[in-house]
Parts: sequence; structure tokens; C-alpha cells
Amino acid sequence: MSLKSKNMVMVIDEFYYLIEKYPDHPKFLTIYTQYIRRFLQSKTEGETLPTVEIITVLKHEKPLIFSIMRRLRDNNTMNILTSIEMNIEDARTRLNSFVLKDNT
Repeated sequence: MSLKSKNMVMVIDEFYYLIEKYPDHPKFLTIYTQYIRRFLQSKTEGETLPTVEIITVLKHEKPLIFSIMRRLRDNNTMNILTSIEMNIEDARTRLNSFVLKDNT
């Protein structure tokens, strides 16, 4: 596995860790927004960040956190990110296949 692929897997693994550890409660909003900011700054040369997939899974797994993020009108980045979406099953499949592909 290349370093850039390893970095991508770590970014996705961190996302799943947050989803499992922190409930859908407003007091955890900062944890999720900080993750999104770090995610967007990830060094993944030559690879496209799975942004739509991450946001879609977040929307379905943590709807309250997502709705609060959507209301952060003073933050253009969050406003744009919360307006993108894809089919939830496709998003999960893509994230999982990326991690599985790079672990083989």
C-alpha cells in the first residue's frame, strides 16, 4: 500500500471511529466540524477525497449534527458541503471498497 493510499485509509478509518464513538448530540458538533476541516486538508496526492461519500454517511448516521452543520450559514465551506449528497448505500460501498482495496 502506498503512503498516499495509507493516508486515505487512515482518514476514512478516523471518520468511522468518530461515527461509532460520538453520539448524534450538539455537544459533539465541534468534533465533527474539526474532522471535516482536517479531512479537507488531507494530503492525498493523486487521489480524490471521498467528500460526497463522507458527507452522505454523516447525514444519515448523525442527522442532528448534520442539520446543525447545515445551519452554519457563516461558514461557506460547510454550507456547500452540506448541500451535496449521493445514495447512502453507494456511499458506504465506495468507502468500504476503498479501504478493502488498499488493505489487500
